[in-house]
Amino acid sequence: EDADFWNSDSKRTQKYAGTTPEERESFRKTLAELSLVDAWRWRHPDAKGVYTYWNQRTRSRLKNKGLRIDYILGSQKLFKESQKVRVHDCSVLDHIE
Repeated sequence: EDADFWNSDSKRTQKYAGTTPEERESFRKTLAELSLVDAWRWRHPDAKGVYTYWNQRTRSRLKNKGLRIDYILGSQKLFKESQKVRVHDCSVLDHIE
């Protein structure tokens, strides 16, 4: 999803590992073919600015310029409206320099 990284509109982003159009299309296709669901996106379809990786060298966490690279996948049958999926803040690694 474009919402899974902070600068999805940038032309340069299309060249970075994990954000190329080919990789994103392949991921979408794999989910569809295997009837898998991205748990976070299923529960929060419109969420933006929620990431699991930030470049430490550029201190991107402070500016929330990140990528969502950690996915929890499950079968479509697994997910029901009554279940909750949560992503906890992972800033604890920010203290390592």
